[in-house]
Amino acid sequence: MRIDESRVAVAGVALGGTAAMMLAGGMIDEGAYARNCWTAHPSADCDWFATGGIDPASVDPQALTLPRRDERVRAVLAIAPEYLAEFRASSLAERSAPVTIFGLDQPAPGEARLAAQTGIEVLPLQGADLYDLFALCTPGGAKLLEEEGGDPALCGSTAEERGAVHDQLAESALDVLGRALPLPY
Repeated sequence: MRIDESRVAVAGVALGGTAAMMLAGGMIDEGAYARNCWTAHPSADCDWFATGGIDPASVDPQALTLPRRDERVRAVLAIAPEYLAEFRASSLAERSAPVTIFGLDQPAPGEARLAAQTGIEVLPLQGADLYDLFALCTPGGAKLLEEEGGDPALCGSTAEERGAVHDQLAESALDVLGRALPLPY
């Protein structure tokens, strides 16, 4: 098997989408990251920190603020990425690869600003919330989550609704990849 290094794409969901954007040159503003949990629209990580008894101010933001550009990456598919409001628009205006953000039904804070200031394409996934990006739940999934102290909202949509979001994402992603990395023939 051979990897065509001229046709490398990166895709990521949530924080993975943030990481994918960083591979195209996106950089997060350290001060904005440090203030995120105290804004009107905190990242999902803030709840995770609180549940774990972690003070967000004690987290070293260096891992999120170091340059991560990888010139081998030719296309980025960022699916519901986190920290859009904390990205430095200038870093994405000078990106090394086309970036497409697959947004949720409710636009994320910073999504419109980044699109306007950088020309990044935003494709909303109609009717989708973050949990719709996860695998289909089993029929007893919500009950099992509740019994084990988890959030049954993870299985809040029906299999048909979640499947429709998956189909929409797959179709759009294939279209984006076809435009960004056309086959050589």
